[in-house]
Amino acid sequence: MGPDTDEVRDGLSAMTVPGVVCSAYTYDDRQAGFLYVNLHPGVLHEVQVSLDPARYGLAPIPTLHVYEVTAEHVRDLGPIVEPATYTVALPAREVLLLEMR
Repeated sequence: MGPDTDEVRDGLSAMTVPGVVCSAYTYDDRQAGFLYVNLHPGVLHEVQVSLDPARYGLAPIPTLHVYEVTAEHVRDLGPIVEPATYTVALPAREVLLLEMR
């Protein structure tokens, strides 16, 4: 059993994992995205995300916007030209993408 193992029940090990996982990507100097998944059933998580277009190599264009994308909606959170912090609500067992494009 590894260091993340919590307990053994019925011969099976249980592991502790993060409640929210994140993955990121970039596309050229035009787009960057951060994909969040809330793994907890029945628990809403709020996450603060700091975004800095320059840090991710995005071209400094005035039309760069941040979008919140879910299975139900795409919401324009407005332009981003300098570092900014966003608070997003992650519903239980849902996927959310914050995308700069």
